[in-house]
Amino acid sequence: MGRRFESCRKRDFFFKLFNLINLKGIKSTEVKNNFALYSYYIGLFLLPSAFVISSFLLLIAVIIENYSKLNKFLNDKWNYPFIFSGSIILITSFIHVKNYASHKLINPDQINIWAGIFNWLPFFFLFWGFQPFLKTKLSREISSKFIISGTIPVILSGFVQYFFKVYGPFKAFFGLLVWYQKPIYGVSGVSGLFSNENYTGCWLNIIVPFCIACFIATKESTFKKGIISSIFLGSISLILLTNSRSAIASLFMSFGLFAISTGEMWVLFLLLISLIIMVFSLVLIINNQSIINNYEIVPEKLLQEFDKNSFSDRELRTEIWLTSLNLIFQNPLIGIGPSVFPFIYTTIKDAFAGHPHNLFLELSLSYGLIVAITIFATVILLLYKSYLKLKFEKENRISSIFDISWFISFIILLTSQMVDIQYFDGRISIVFWLLLSGLRVIGTKEA
Repeated sequence: MGRRFESCRKRDFFFKLFNLINLKGIKSTEVKNNFALYSYYIGLFLLPSAFVISSFLLLIAVIIENYSKLNKFLNDKWNYPFIFSGSIILITSFIHVKNYASHKLINPDQINIWAGIFNWLPFFFLFWGFQPFLKTKLSREISSKFIISGTIPVILSGFVQYFFKVYGPFKAFFGLLVWYQKPIYGVSGVSGLFSNENYTGCWLNIIVPFCIACFIATKESTFKKGIISSIFLGSISLILLTNSRSAIASLFMSFGLFAISTGEMWVLFLLLISLIIMVFSLVLIINNQSIINNYEIVPEKLLQEFDKNSFSDRELRTEIWLTSLNLIFQNPLIGIGPSVFPFIYTTIKDAFAGHPHNLFLELSLSYGLIVAITIFATVILLLYKSYLKLKFEKENRISSIFDISWFISFIILLTSQMVDIQYFDGRISIVFWLLLSGLRVIGTKEA
């Protein structure tokens, strides 16, 4: 009898958990093929925790849903900049392969020019292919909730790594599923199942606006609010534990943008309280260093992230950016090629920099200014059009709360790519183009 009662309670718990996603709403989506639709949602859910499986499911979903209307790809004017950029990427790749085949300073076996195109060309297609799954406010809301739900393993892996010192990597399904769980040492922070703490911080910042939107939109159920609050607070805690300066700055930016966009005073209050605590802690640290040693009000590793002496072995961002700009102006039309920057930077500066820490500079270095300007101008224009649409719907703020969070999430993601590059993690790049695809739909009249 007791086991049956426990079984009923578990079923009731999972029913409420799945109900948070609004499974009934899935049936009302405009996507007609059920297999494509379920592949899409399962792919979203698995994206952070099982990337290879997720990317396969998402690709299958996009192909099945769009194969019968591929002719419409060329009819969509928003695809033209990406088709143009893709063509230049292919042409410059041929040129770079030929140039570096006989390069004296760089071993052609150490670089892979062709691998670089897979960071861009497939995603130009996914940008268009995701749109049928994001046609309505409800479909974007459900997509947001699947992304939130899929983040639960990230949060759990981070806490297990930090508090229980459980380290990996852990592999399953013949290496298709990998959780890195790297040991924490030096100024490194929590990375969880990601390979790098900056990736973890970036992913969690993507879902923070969705969590706030979900909390605001959930009115009738204390249980649902409890679930979303737990995910929200867990995400905030892990962002701080990553010790990533860009992630922590993005978190405060999320609060500020949401407060300004929605007028939700509790978000603004949360931001102000957080700022007051941070300023108060910094004042204590400056005036009495022994406080840190005795009580650890602020984790030592977090403080080291803001101490320039902790980075004596790293190149300054400004140095990397200036060197990148100089290389771009030397090769403005076709750049220097993807994956080449670390070798050239080492030759010039006798120091290592894995990438230019700015996605626009990275694109310019890899394929030239024409490609970088075309792609970023299109992204900015899509942002502007969706902003105008959301501004027009300001009176219906609650009904547009997930679209507002969609907009803010992409702003946070794009901004973070200006001081670091997490884009080359496949999970981050998929979300980048998924969010942009949603903004394209939001910015149209039929959204």
